Amino acid sequence: MSPEAFSTTFQILERHKIRLPHQAATRIQSLAKGEKKVTATATPGAIGGIQIIFGEPPLANLRNRIDTLVRRGEATPERAGENWVLLARYVSNIWEMTFSLYQGIYTAVLPSVAREIGLVPKNQGEEVIIFICGQIFEIWRPDAWIALRASTVPRLTLLEEDLPDSASEDSP
Repeated sequence: MSPEAFSTTFQILERHKIRLPHQAATRIQSLAKGEKKVTATATPGAIGGIQIIFGEPPLANLRNRIDTLVRRGEATPERAGENWVLLARYVSNIWEMTFSLYQGIYTAVLPSVAREIGLVPKNQGEEVIIFICGQIFEIWRPDAWIALRASTVPRLTLLEEDLPDSASEDSP
């Protein structure tokens, strides 16, 4: 498993499937193990695309608490403006993805809601960009990735100043 940041492009296949190139899958700890099926959670990315999270689904406890309120009949039209319903809207943007290993290559289907709202491309033959940096795994539309790069270029000096110094980070 290689620690440096990595990005690459590939095409969406039939039925909204993606196949992770081997050099990408080996950089993702949960996929590097080579298990036949690996479940992950996709959410809108912090600044674009979708972020893929392996392990415990994000906000699982919060989702359970909201589900309890819904089962108790608390989700009524009169309560649509309450804060807990705002949280319900937020956590509804979490989608399950399954990565299946076949002949050494992982395949997954891009979440339908993420495709429909434009976080990732939706048509066969379109390109996607994946970004992997440590445990961060994102999938982007190429135009959104290019726009991010363009907005980053003028801020390079400022961003570099905010970059933690690795020597001081290791010191107690």
